[in-house]
Amino acid sequence: MSSAYLESQEADTLEQDAWVRLHPHVERSAEFGEVDLRYVPLAALLDRVPEPPPRHPLTPPPGALTLSEVIDAPVELVHDFVTDLRKRAIWTEGLRDMVGNEPINRVGGAHTCVFENLEVHVVTVDHQATPAGFHYVESGDAGLGVTVVSDFRLTEQNGTTHLTATLVANQVEDPAGRLARLWAAIRKWVFLRSARQGISRSLRVLKSECEALARDEAASASPSPAGTAG
Repeated sequence: MSSAYLESQEADTLEQDAWVRLHPHVERSAEFGEVDLRYVPLAALLDRVPEPPPRHPLTPPPGALTLSEVIDAPVELVHDFVTDLRKRAIWTEGLRDMVGNEPINRVGGAHTCVFENLEVHVVTVDHQATPAGFHYVESGDAGLGVTVVSDFRLTEQNGTTHLTATLVANQVEDPAGRLARLWAAIRKWVFLRSARQGISRSLRVLKSECEALARDEAASASPSPAGTAG
């Protein structure tokens, strides 16, 4: 709020609650020079904001593929490694390149995973902190009539990270006819079967990379031993 606005208001209409206290601030710019402002911090209202409901069910639906790993590394480190698209090829089996214009992996951002014989167009649909860690969800479409939702849940427990990865394959549209539905079901089963092997190996690589990084960071943070006098 600018000083001009404040001068036009009655004082008793500006501070109606105990948490409302106007703080002075001066904004400087080449276009407008100095502008006197008053602002109200909203931190006091955080306790009044309810926790949002989870955007995705906590219980995987029937037919979902769920794998897990316990990683001896801080949950923040694992979260940063999983969500950093530049590091995706390090631990994702078969991934050759990542194509995307998003500098930051944010909800609604899109990128393309380039494999040897396949390109998967991916959108980040959920990315939020939870009381115990992080929740990250992607949705991918490879143009095969099946979309895949990848749900990563990272939970901190005694300094380690419990990572649960759930894959849900969905038909883009319900095929007409018994043979078409049978073929779609077989194609989905083959996809999940091959995905289980690839994702299992990928998570083991992710575990190894994160634990090695955690050891390196711990070593660099430790004070070097003092030299002994000769």
